[in-house]
Amino acid sequence: MLEVKKLKKRFGSNVVLNDISFNVSKGDIISIVGPSGSGKSIIAMNIAKEYAMKHKVDAYYVQLSPEQTKTSL
Repeated sequence: MLEVKKLKKRFGSNVVLNDISFNVSKGDIISIVGPSGSGKSIIAMNIAKEYAMKHKVDAYYVQLSPEQTKTSL
């Protein structure tokens, strides 16, 4: 099971995510929807980062520009 509790993310004084919580059980299929800039990718990146840290693996996020590709989380 994946459990996200009170996820918060800010960039400087700009709060991007505030108090996001949800559970995903084995076999569940989920979708995160929202307008552009609402934090969907930030949620996914934070989940990947936490997984990578817990399991001691390198994680990378692919950006749109080649210069930013393979930027470490």
